[in-house]
Amino acid sequence: MLAAFDIPLNTEPVKYAVVICSFPFWWPFVKAMWEELNDSLAEEGGLFGEEPDAAELARLRADPTRETPMVSDPWDKPARGSARVASAVREVEADLERVRRGFRDR
Repeated sequence: MLAAFDIPLNTEPVKYAVVICSFPFWWPFVKAMWEELNDSLAEEGGLFGEEPDAAELARLRADPTRETPMVSDPWDKPARGSARVASAVREVEADLERVRRGFRDR
């Protein structure tokens, strides 16, 4: 009698159906991540693109709409005029300099 219940079931179609049916939930996230990654590498030509020439690079850097929405803002704001503000400004300037160089120059 137990032999009748030992039929192997193929669950692979169910797995594919779950992935396909959940497409509306995960596709916007994947699309946003792809756009963010490609935009963050725009000065180097994107993920699969060619490196832009000087005119295109100047246009990219001058475009104010290219600012990323992913900004780190500390919760504990330092007092104005303190040493913490000066060190934070130096740190931000160093980060900006690293960003301006691009990953191919490192």
